Amino acid sequence: MDLTQMALMGAVIGATGAAGQQLRAMQLGRTNARQMVRETARTALISGAASAVAGAAAHTVSRNGLTRLAVLLAAGTAVMYAAHSRTNPEDSNP
Repeated sequence: MDLTQMALMGAVIGATGAAGQQLRAMQLGRTNARQMVRETARTALISGAASAVAGAAAHTVSRNGLTRLAVLLAAGTAVMYAAHSRTNPEDSNP
């Protein structure tokens, strides 16, 4: 799978998860349609970028299954954490 496909897959997975959460928040009156679309799109972009970075890192490190999986998860998590810390600084301070 090339990086473009990986990024697209990550974006779709991120968007579906975010859309589900945002639909529930909208049902509960915690958000509106505009915020729902914005948050879903933001999460899709971040997830796509995280997937591409993680895929590139995993590809360069190893072809070993477990090592590759560990690098994939670590790199993807790092990108997601950094992106959410930057966009939601209030969530970064315990």
